[in-house]
Amino acid sequence: MHKAMIIIEKEEKIPAPVIGWAESHSVPIEFCPDDTDADNADSNNTGSGFKYDYVITYSSDITLEYLEIMYCHSHDLSAVIGTSSRLVIREISPEDLDSYKELIDTFPDAVSDSTLTGLSMDEFRERHLAYIKYSYHFLGYGIYGIFLKDDNKMIGIAGADGTDAPTLSYALFKEFQGKGYAFEACRIIIDYLQKYTGIPHIGIDVKKDNSASEKLAKKLECEFPELIELNITE
Repeated sequence: MHKAMIIIEKEEKIPAPVIGWAESHSVPIEFCPDDTDADNADSNNTGSGFKYDYVITYSSDITLEYLEIMYCHSHDLSAVIGTSSRLVIREISPEDLDSYKELIDTFPDAVSDSTLTGLSMDEFRERHLAYIKYSYHFLGYGIYGIFLKDDNKMIGIAGADGTDAPTLSYALFKEFQGKGYAFEACRIIIDYLQKYTGIPHIGIDVKKDNSASEKLAKKLECEFPELIELNITE
């Protein structure tokens, strides 16, 4: 198994909570004595012979929450990116694909990739396994599942969709619409994107005749005025 991480700034003092987290998760903390060794560590992490899952230049900006996400990625687990009193927002796992596929087939405009609709379950699964590695692990964001905290039921999806100019996507099963879940989930996701990605702006494309979606988008724009770019189309 790959090592979960290597922290390469030898001179930095590592806070006790980080050391405690690493010990409790059996994650080794290793040090490179100088920049040359750090460069070598990074070069060993390219191509097909990955030595480490993550190479980190340690800083005080790295939080325990972010370490938890990296640990999940290193162990093929679905990372939780945020919670509220009612919801859990996490990466969509292979075990969630029945509900995810049903949602995509019901609301084909919920994500930008229109080729996801009409796939067989085997094709859908294969596409999602690739998506996990590319979006969640490599880009650091994607479309997330919205789950009820009480019973872990998947009620919808939301997240940043696309690479060059990411847009915010969201969709809920009809029986869960109109209860404030979408706004709650999107706030969690946008907060995560602000903290852990370098995305400067997130677009929201809304059709003019979709009053509910427009209302939600405008609430998010008011909440995050410097980040959200709202585009209302005919």
